[in-house]
Amino acid sequence: MASCYLFAEDVPRHLYFFTRETVREYLEKNELTLEFENNGREIYKLAPAHWLTDLVRTRLQGKSFTYQDAPLSSREFRRVRGLSKGVGASLKYLAYSPVSVVERIFFPLVETVQIPRNSYGISTYIACKM
Repeated sequence: MASCYLFAEDVPRHLYFFTRETVREYLEKNELTLEFENNGREIYKLAPAHWLTDLVRTRLQGKSFTYQDAPLSSREFRRVRGLSKGVGASLKYLAYSPVSVVERIFFPLVETVQIPRNSYGISTYIACKM
């Protein structure tokens, strides 16, 4: 069974995540044939948020990672602290969450690795009635 890492995935809109196996099972149960599957960023792009934060907490610190553990985004951080965009706000965010800044720099690389491994966060399926 494949490992699944969720990295605080937009709760409460996403309460359930489908595996390839469950998608294929639902298609079969509903007499649909899979015609096309896309596991890349051509149709919809999803930044791999919190991947490094998750790794630090779970692998290095041996703690669980929950939605509540996710740091504020830079936009949320500025809003909560009443800051305007700028170098000063960016430096304050860097001090608040250095891991978030580093993982943001590596988003393109992580996406590029996830796509051939079929672990990218977005999959699109096209199916037809049998």
